[in-house]
Amino acid sequence: MSPSWSVAAVVSVNKAGALFAFSLFVASLTAACQTGVGDASQSTKPSESPSSNEAGDVVAQFAEHVNLDCETDGCLRSVTFLGAWGLTELQAYEENNQTIDNGYSVWQAYYATQNRYARVTVTVPDVEPRDPDGFSVVVNNPGTVGVAWHCAPGFSAYGTGLAGTFGARGYVGAAVDYPGLGSDGVHPYLVKESEGKASLDGLRATRHLMALLDIPLKDKDAIVGLSQGGHATLAAAELHATYAPELPIMGFGAVAPSSLYREQWTPYLQYEGPHMVFNALVNYAWHQHYNIDDTDSWAEGKRDEMVALLNNHCLFDMEGNGLYDVLPMVPTEIFSQELIDAFTQDDLSEFPAFRQGFEDNRLVGFESNASLKVFQGTLDELVPLSASDQLVTDLQAAGTDIDLVVVEGGTHADTCFGMLGYVQTGNPLCFAWLDDILSP
Repeated sequence: MSPSWSVAAVVSVNKAGALFAFSLFVASLTAACQTGVGDASQSTKPSESPSSNEAGDVVAQFAEHVNLDCETDGCLRSVTFLGAWGLTELQAYEENNQTIDNGYSVWQAYYATQNRYARVTVTVPDVEPRDPDGFSVVVNNPGTVGVAWHCAPGFSAYGTGLAGTFGARGYVGAAVDYPGLGSDGVHPYLVKESEGKASLDGLRATRHLMALLDIPLKDKDAIVGLSQGGHATLAAAELHATYAPELPIMGFGAVAPSSLYREQWTPYLQYEGPHMVFNALVNYAWHQHYNIDDTDSWAEGKRDEMVALLNNHCLFDMEGNGLYDVLPMVPTEIFSQELIDAFTQDDLSEFPAFRQGFEDNRLVGFESNASLKVFQGTLDELVPLSASDQLVTDLQAAGTDIDLVVVEGGTHADTCFGMLGYVQTGNPLCFAWLDDILSP
């Protein structure tokens, strides 16, 4: 391929130790966001790209099509080039069932969605497309990271790795940071409309970015995602025909999706355990989303402490400061007895944020011409096989043409489509489906 742009024309990259340098860059972004620096208005916009004669023409080209104040869903508000890595460098991170066929460049773009903005991390293969018509785009919706601003996958190797899983296999890969993650406002965690539209707008933004880079695309794309990302993927599938019918999406693949079945949540708030983290995230995010006071949902005198923990910690942390580490696992140390009783009795009449949230965000049947799959590992303890089986059965009964694909030995994090460099048990099976629906 001989695109009109080149890495050298955009920014100079020190190839020696590039992966290590990129990890330092990611760390600097994280540090910036924790101090309130590094929001969309301060990220590298075209007019702020590194100054050089070579970069000037590319910057001018971008400046005509990127507008920090744009409001059309999927329009580009800023574009940042992060670096490029060749095949040899990436192969050092190749693991079982992770195929690396080529190198790629990495970009990030903020884009408009639902009167807010979100971000997408994009990996562009450095080889000719397999199809003369161009590349397919595959959007990879991330699983739960938390609701804090700095937990955005795009601030770490997680976002690049999710996009890189596809960028390294000859697809344009794209990983979404949902609204509120790396952007202003509270993240609407497990809110179906927000996630689904952000996913579809992320695909729109990626296609706009490829047009700016003169990268050819064919009319065959896909959207996939794990857990929360699986919920977002099926939400996008439900919204596709009415919200973004122009997008050429051939398939939606949800891996161990959260179904938001009320009956799978309400019986368990009374029991201690790590699931307290997800209940706390939903409690905070849904009350914020529906603009309902949440004081009565938290344990007496605990609201400020719990909200501070949620706004300052991510789900996982390499130093032991993740939500699993800092949040109590005992229900009465987080939630009011009234909320615990309401869940136990499945009577949410006094807690309208939960009543409305479960009603609005439950996955329900819909019609789609795309290929629809739920991939589920047999050893997944977070979203068990029985839950996905029930979801698919219910969707089929409602008229949705969808199939359950069981991955033997798959756990919640290693079934398929996970970040590059980590073992993915079902990748051969999952990519066989993806390659088939996106084939020339």
